[in-house]
Amino acid sequence: SYGEDALGEGEWKMAAMLGAFLGWRALLVTVFFACLTGALVGLGLIALGRGSRKTHIPLGTFLGIAGILAFFAAEPVVAWYRGFLDG
Repeated sequence: SYGEDALGEGEWKMAAMLGAFLGWRALLVTVFFACLTGALVGLGLIALGRGSRKTHIPLGTFLGIAGILAFFAAEPVVAWYRGFLDG
């Protein structure tokens, strides 16, 4: 929406590596946690007056942290979510 690339090549490569290492289900959990955490940090920066909507925040940092979290917690999160689908 701003006419700029949102992700650099490094984030795509890191996501591909995480997907190869963790599997596609854990990659979905990783991307969700990374985006959620990045959005919260961005909103926090805006609230504190230290950033704006155009402040660049590298997603790679959040992908790394979320990848570690997903390594340990992806299976229970996916099982919990699938409980909603099974009814």
